[in-house]
Amino acid sequence: MMRVLDPLRALLTLVVAYVAVSTLGFGIYLGVAAVMGQSPWDEVAVRDNIAYQRVAVILPILNLAVWTCAARWYFSGRRLRYPAWPLGLAWLIVALLLDYLAFVVPTHPLSLDHTSFYLEQGPWIYLTYLAVAVSAFLGRWWVTAGARHRVDAVPDQ
Repeated sequence: MMRVLDPLRALLTLVVAYVAVSTLGFGIYLGVAAVMGQSPWDEVAVRDNIAYQRVAVILPILNLAVWTCAARWYFSGRRLRYPAWPLGLAWLIVALLLDYLAFVVPTHPLSLDHTSFYLEQGPWIYLTYLAVAVSAFLGRWWVTAGARHRVDAVPDQ
């Protein structure tokens, strides 16, 4: 039976990437809000939160960078024999679920209702999810490109 995913490593990389990108994104938001003189804790609709609107534009790029690095680490070593699509799909599904459970279901200062989370954050939230899925392919490509480069760099004897 051919395995298409290393589940423990996939989960570990997901946790590391999710925590890293959430921490970086929130830290950037706090910095931008501070520079703009805006309180990040004001209960303002997403569409009216100017600091968040400025940060939302870079979140897909931030996610692409962090998740691609996680995918590169995932595919290093023997895991290169695994295809990228199961990892990208698994990460996408779990990230969607985690975001829903962390930011829509509970009530806390950072939570949003369905409309705010899924409509008012558009298109950036959807580009972020696309970045999560695509990063598995980019990370795998990064590892294979590096392996080809190392092989190509060896002069013929």
